[in-house]
Amino acid sequence: AGEPDVARVPVMIDSSDWSVIAEALKQVPGKSIVNSISLKNGEEEFVAHARYIRQMGAAVVVMAFDENGQADTFDRKIAVCRRAYDILTSSRVDFNPQDIIFDPNILTVATGIKEHERYGLDFLLAVEWIKQNLPGAKVSGGVSNLSFAFRGNNYVRQAMHSVFLYHAISRGM
Repeated sequence: AGEPDVARVPVMIDSSDWSVIAEALKQVPGKSIVNSISLKNGEEEFVAHARYIRQMGAAVVVMAFDENGQADTFDRKIAVCRRAYDILTSSRVDFNPQDIIFDPNILTVATGIKEHERYGLDFLLAVEWIKQNLPGAKVSGGVSNLSFAFRGNNYVRQAMHSVFLYHAISRGM
């Protein structure tokens, strides 16, 4: 915290173990970002975790994941993000919308599986929808997921990531 270059940016607390996140929130000075929570285990757990994160003054990454699994289509992405946003900004949690960062799941393209053909486009459309319909919320995503089908071919992967980021950023990521 005393290092000027470190203290200028929030620390990302990233764990799949809630107890690790809860303890880290007690230890990290200043504003941090929790990566991540989701509706995977239902609303009760989601609300409890979100309340604690808000109480500790942190922002949160919300994965587009619910009791029915990972949101993979445009319609599922926006439905899960809308539901999470409504819960977080309601009086149940009272989360500042500017402290909400959605990750609507960048999924692998070019796998040869028909169901995967729209994954990239659906993410881009979801980013645009989130920025237009969930005021204050931000969007992030794991860009490297996009090109997993091309592991070992870094030139192709880097080109894919560059083009994808160009379009994602222009939509609000």
